[in-house]
Amino acid sequence: MTARGPGPDAGGLHERLAAGRRGSARLRTAVFEGRPAWAITCSRYSGPSRPAITDEGFHFEITIDKATAFPVCFKGFLDDELMLEVRYSNVRVDDPLPDRAFELKAPVGAPVRRIQDGFRRTPLARIARLPGYTTLVPARVPRGYRLTQTAAAPYAVTANRMVKGRKVVALQYARGFDSLTVTTRTLAHRWAASYDALELDQSWAKTVAWPATIRAGAFRGVAAYVVVAPVTTTPHLWAVKDGVLLTIAGSATAEELLAVAASLKPAGR
Repeated sequence: MTARGPGPDAGGLHERLAAGRRGSARLRTAVFEGRPAWAITCSRYSGPSRPAITDEGFHFEITIDKATAFPVCFKGFLDDELMLEVRYSNVRVDDPLPDRAFELKAPVGAPVRRIQDGFRRTPLARIARLPGYTTLVPARVPRGYRLTQTAAAPYAVTANRMVKGRKVVALQYARGFDSLTVTTRTLAHRWAASYDALELDQSWAKTVAWPATIRAGAFRGVAAYVVVAPVTTTPHLWAVKDGVLLTIAGSATAEELLAVAASLKPAGR
C-alpha cells in the first residue's frame, strides 16, 4: 500500500508515550519487516488518566513504524490468545498517485443516495454574509492542515444526533488522511449546552472530559470541555458562548484543539 509521509510530530511520538503519558500504555521497541518500530500494548479504555490493563482480558498490540509513525500491524488478544491481526505490508511512502486514485465508482445499476443533512457547500465569504450565522475561522491549525471545504445549514443536529442547532457553519481541514472540523451553531434549546455534542456515550464523556479555559479569540474566557479518549468519535472540544455551540473535532491533541479554539476570529477580520 502507499502511505503519506511522516506527520509533523512523528519524531515526538516516542517522547509523548514514554514521558508525557506515562502509565497510559506500555511501550517497547520492536522490529517489523526489518524496520525499527514501536509496539504499544493498551486496552480499549487506555488513556491519559487510566493505565493500560494487564494481559488478562481483551487488549491490543499496535506496531508503529518509527520512520513514518504509520501503524503497520494491529493485533487483538483475549487473555493470551490472538483473536485478530491486521498487517500492512510493502508500504511505500509518498509514491506519486493519479488524481483520481481514491474516486469511488458505484457498480452499474447500484442505487446512489446523497445525504447532506441540510448542508450546502458554500464559499466562506458568502457564508460570512449570511444573517445570523456565527462564522468563525481559526488563525491557527496544526501544521500541515489546509482548509478544503466550507458548508452551511439552516438546521442540523450534531454528530451524535443529540443536539439540535440552527444556522450551522462547518469548516473542514485536511492533512493527508487526517481531518479536522470546526463548527458553530445556535442552540435550539438552552439545556443542550450541558451535553457533549459528539460523544454518543454521555456517561463516558463526563468521565473523560476535562475543563479548560479558552484564553483568546472569539471564545475568550469560556470554559471548554476537551475529550481525548472518546469511545464512539474522535478527539474533540466543545464550548458554549451566548447560545452558540462551538465544536472542534479530528486528528489533534488536546493542546492543539485548545490552540485552534484560542485563535478563532470572525471571518474576514
